[in-house]
Amino acid sequence: MTKRIIVSAANEGYYPLLSDLISSIEDGKGDADVAIGVLDVGLSGAQRAALSARVQHVVAPDWDYRFSASGSTPQKFRAMTARPHLPKHFPGYDIIMWMDADAWIQQWSAVEHFFTQAASRGLAVCQEMDRSYGNVYNLNNSRQLFFASLKAFGDEALQHVAWMPMINSGVFAMHADCHYWSEWRDILGAAIQRGHLDHFTEQTALNVCVYRRLPLPCFMPARFNWVCVHAIPMFDERTQLYVEPTAPHDAVSVVHLAGVQTRIQNFGGVSDLTGNKTRMNLMYCQWKEYRDQVRSSWTGATQPQPQS
Repeated sequence: MTKRIIVSAANEGYYPLLSDLISSIEDGKGDADVAIGVLDVGLSGAQRAALSARVQHVVAPDWDYRFSASGSTPQKFRAMTARPHLPKHFPGYDIIMWMDADAWIQQWSAVEHFFTQAASRGLAVCQEMDRSYGNVYNLNNSRQLFFASLKAFGDEALQHVAWMPMINSGVFAMHADCHYWSEWRDILGAAIQRGHLDHFTEQTALNVCVYRRLPLPCFMPARFNWVCVHAIPMFDERTQLYVEPTAPHDAVSVVHLAGVQTRIQNFGGVSDLTGNKTRMNLMYCQWKEYRDQVRSSWTGATQPQPQS
């Protein structure tokens, strides 16, 4: 039987987001046999104890690379240096799915698609590319940040990868035996040894790894990792689901709260399908509370059928 795990990471400040992610896994997976693992990169003792009652593994990684600035580098960066080493930190699993703590699952079916494609293709991951995304039209600075980060990997990588669609490493699934793990480790390690480690280095290393040769992995739809900094979802009051902001407004499967402005609890920028502002704030706990309240008021005869 294939052993599967979803892994995330958090420090003390990201704990509320991580707790939301775990709740979305618990509520969505039903009887699916999927373990949960957490990288502790600065949790409090109370937070770690609370997590230990909810998940199968809590691992405090050391630096997975030796480099001179490790003593002054914030501990949270261990989540990034540990990501290419997940099979070492969580041994015994056939397929490892990573989800950033600021992501949560609205539709569990997407998770099963990630696992299925990782089993057959090695890696299932999303590109930061959608007709609704601002970066497609150069409406934000993500492309410039990508260019700047690529410079750490040399001129050849810059020329070959710079115009490719950016791959987002915040949500992916990979088979434990996939060749990308070792290649990712080596490429990231070389960049770190040259003195490069910031918020984008690890993700850019994965881009270099994937685009350096064929065949390409399985690229999943953008809605399977909807990066909110590029486009805020809309909210469909009929189905109580966050949806793509462009018609026909397909449901978003994984909401990824990338971008500081989308992480605050009182965020008020979500519109319904008519363009009117709603009280929805993109947080899983608020969405679940609202959905449960609405569904408790339905009668059997009028209950709409949400997408699965």
